[in-house]
Amino acid sequence: MAESTGQGASTLSQAAAGERLPTLPVVLAYVRACGGDPEEWEERWREAAAEAAAASHTEEGNAEAPYRGLAVP
Repeated sequence: MAESTGQGASTLSQAAAGERLPTLPVVLAYVRACGGDPEEWEERWREAAAEAAAASHTEEGNAEAPYRGLAVP
């Protein structure tokens, strides 16, 4: 699959592990290899990326400052 998609085997393996959102080119490589619809999956990826960004932003807003000087009064 790595040869046919142009993605490295480790990149494809990490994407399959599902621990983090893979890049769009990696998702599209999987889609093409599996005979899926690239447009549909690009839209799904963009939705997931937006959700992940929103969740990350929310988590950052609630995180404690790593140093006392960075804390917002």
